Amino acid sequence: MNKSLLAISKSEVQEVFSYWETGQPDKFFNRLTEDFEWTVMGTHPLAGVFKGKDAYLNGAFNRLSKVLKDDVRLKVIAIYVDGQTAIVELKSFMTAKYGHPYHNSYCWIVHFDDEKQISAITAYLDSALLKQILEENE
Repeated sequence: MNKSLLAISKSEVQEVFSYWETGQPDKFFNRLTEDFEWTVMGTHPLAGVFKGKDAYLNGAFNRLSKVLKDDVRLKVIAIYVDGQTAIVELKSFMTAKYGHPYHNSYCWIVHFDDEKQISAITAYLDSALLKQILEENE
């Protein structure tokens, strides 16, 4: 079998995303390749293209984390896999620091490399809700 055609399994994707459910995002971030790219879609302050883990952490994740009362936790709703790409539906059930619920819905398109590390993510979410939470809590 040609190495570049190795598919990732649904159970392997579930394992990687279990770190979000258990409040261990660092373990998820450890699965990112050195040159990965994270595109956050939308019309909110965290939207953009982040090249590398530090760019994403500093440009989006840490900013969101600061406005939440809870740790960032995401629950997997569904996983669809085709080759080295997974589509993962997620929900957040967190609370903003001033008490409002932050229950967002996400759809991430996740690309894995030949070593089954994450090389790219395109994330879709409720832009209006995220913008509101940032405006009310920063």
